[in-house]
Amino acid sequence: MTAVPGFLLTRQLTYRPPAGTTATGPVYGDPVTVPCYLEPKRQKVRGPNGAELVSQYVAICRPDVTIPPGSLVEVAGVTGEAVTVDQVTAPGLPVPQHVEIAIT
Repeated sequence: MTAVPGFLLTRQLTYRPPAGTTATGPVYGDPVTVPCYLEPKRQKVRGPNGAELVSQYVAICRPDVTIPPGSLVEVAGVTGEAVTVDQVTAPGLPVPQHVEIAIT
């Protein structure tokens, strides 16, 4: 299985994982920056609570990146929430293994 070629990862994605909630709202951890490919793509996704949402962007990262759903994400001047995070593998097919993040 191959990973996404590095020359395609032209953007820097910064995420802050959820660290809990307080009376004033969610609290996020320290920022982590990883290379990614960003594609503007509207698609219907199902959030962690089961609600249907429309994501505005899809970010593609290396397969070793672990971004928790609900993380605050900033990439290319866009700030949003990582609604879904999927490991994409296609055993036996010539498709690179990667992580796909739907951003609202």
